[in-house]
Amino acid sequence: MSGEANVIAGLGETGLSFARFLAAKGEPFAVMDSGPDASRIQQLREINPDARVYDFSLSALSEAQTVYVSPGVPLNTPELQSARQRGVRLRGDVEMFGEFVSAPLVAITGTNGKSTVSELVYSMASMQFSRVCLAGNIGTPCLDVLDEDASLYVLELSSYQLELASALRSKVAVVLNLTPDHLDRYESVQSYYETKLGLYGNCEMAVVNRELADRVHDIRCDRIATFGIDHGEDESHFGLEPLGDGYLLMKGREVLMASQELQVSGLHNLLNVLAAFATGWLLGLDKRSMVSAATAFKGLAHRSEVVGTRKGVRYINDSKATNEGALVAAVAGQATGENVHLIAGGVSKGADFEYLEPQIKPYVKRVYLIGQAAEKLAAALTGIEQVMCENLSPAVFKAAHLAAPGDVVLLAPGCASFDEFQDYRERGEAFRRCVQELEL
Repeated sequence: MSGEANVIAGLGETGLSFARFLAAKGEPFAVMDSGPDASRIQQLREINPDARVYDFSLSALSEAQTVYVSPGVPLNTPELQSARQRGVRLRGDVEMFGEFVSAPLVAITGTNGKSTVSELVYSMASMQFSRVCLAGNIGTPCLDVLDEDASLYVLELSSYQLELASALRSKVAVVLNLTPDHLDRYESVQSYYETKLGLYGNCEMAVVNRELADRVHDIRCDRIATFGIDHGEDESHFGLEPLGDGYLLMKGREVLMASQELQVSGLHNLLNVLAAFATGWLLGLDKRSMVSAATAFKGLAHRSEVVGTRKGVRYINDSKATNEGALVAAVAGQATGENVHLIAGGVSKGADFEYLEPQIKPYVKRVYLIGQAAEKLAAALTGIEQVMCENLSPAVFKAAHLAAPGDVVLLAPGCASFDEFQDYRERGEAFRRCVQELEL
């Protein structure tokens, strides 16, 4: 039974950041985790040798006054629900960060693309601000980057992180897009969407995807910039104008750059770049610096990443495509006609894939299905030729055998990776190794 008033729920990266934060303040704490990793226990011991670690249970919270909840721990667990009913305060790291931070904050969320946009905004801002800090869901917990010398913070935020951060104040709030995801955690799609859109509740300025305009027509803030496929006259309207085989990226009627100047490809990435430009414009960044940063940006590992070409076939690693919307965007972004050999499957996170086939059928030659969701995907993709595979490795080799020059073998699972891998990064690295083993 824990006798501590402070209990950290979950000993992942965020849990360790809670531990560092509390230890720096000299406050004792206990940790509650159902199966902590040995390396994390060692890190905890280096932070506070006296911190006790308990199983996830009601007894672990018997004396708790405040529970510091890691984003991976659902708020609807019986233990946390019971604690809340007793008046115990549940706290998240993003909420706490917002209370302590003094520099302006750019907060970025969305179902897909938030890592890409966060990294690009960080790159753009770093060319003009003296010290920019990038943190959140992208890797570094936000409490670890609290810095009195920071001039700007860029936070990538997941819906899990936003659940306890409804009052977060930001200089610029960005919701990139919304497609169904995490339905194993939320009671409805609408509940998931509302959690994301709550980011607009306390912002000075907002960047809005025009496809979401009907959902966010009542934002109350000082200025709004929008982005989307179309373009218009207003300077706050960022969009695309077709030009030959590509597009011009536009700010109203002003040309920002041509899509051919970018090192990232796909319509979804053009929209990501537009969102970054819109964010930078609201921050007052110089156009030339933003264009320079966008031109130099190579994209992120495991996100539409070209990992090799073998016998005229390109191999694309989009392991970070862990939901249906990201899968569709990856396929459409990489296809040139019906030339995609798609590797998909894993843990479905509650998705039913009901609307998947019509969106990808024009682009996909063949789909190679893996993991726990293979049968569910097979039932949803009856109009596309299928190859059932035991796991990722045979899927890569079967695709390589059947692909022709000019085709693309694309890993865009549309699912989480936890049935075979620790995370999407490990899955992406496994894909890379498989490609490296193929004959040149």
